Amino acid sequence: AATLSSTDDFSVGSPATFTVDAQTGNTDATGYLKASGPTTLSNTLTVTGAATLSDDLQVDGATTMSGTVTAGGDFKVITSGSEMFAVVASSGDTTVAGTLSVTQATNLDSTLQVAQGTTLSSTLAVDGAATMKDNILMEKASAAITHNYASGGLDITSDNGYVGVEDVRFTGSNIGTSADDDLITIAAGSVTIRGTLDTTGATTGIRVATDKFTVDAAGNTAAEGTLGVTGVTTLGSTPT
Repeated sequence: AATLSSTDDFSVGSPATFTVDAQTGNTDATGYLKASGPTTLSNTLTVTGAATLSDDLQVDGATTMSGTVTAGGDFKVITSGSEMFAVVASSGDTTVAGTLSVTQATNLDSTLQVAQGTTLSSTLAVDGAATMKDNILMEKASAAITHNYASGGLDITSDNGYVGVEDVRFTGSNIGTSADDDLITIAAGSVTIRGTLDTTGATTGIRVATDKFTVDAAGNTAAEGTLGVTGVTTLGSTPT
């Protein structure tokens, strides 16, 4: 094999379709450049048109892309054989192995599923209904559930069971305990007590309509109206 040497510019075709500048070595090819073996570039590769790669592109250094990157297949970032970031082309499903940091607002058009614990460093605002499938734990020393709208109110209900507050159980219009859940029943204009009503203390008692019927802590009973007794009456002292 012989070597072709030239001390001046080298060109092929008329008009030239392949040229080599003798002073700089700059090479211009108007057709395809095909290399069947490895190709090593010692400086920047500039491509002004579209570039098609029929196999893998391996880059050992940093890669900067100033335009849109379009991938017809899956997109993956792999380190030491492990996928750190992956986007599935057919569905758009994205897997992030590390921390996802977002400095701007994030809009989610579907369900957000989190398999691990989630920490929010600021307020959580939810415009729609929120469904919780487990307990809500509040670690603040003095916590509160507050309804702060200008009107309306706050309902705490159970669709198919009861609402418990400490040792008190509310089931519909009944109030009681876990062992006896209907000790008190509240209805329109009435309160029904099914258990024993105990009052204790030196100044406690029972009052009806302020003073129409009273029983004080000593057992003294006063009735402003007529006392009707249908059964036997036993008095332990002389009436006065």
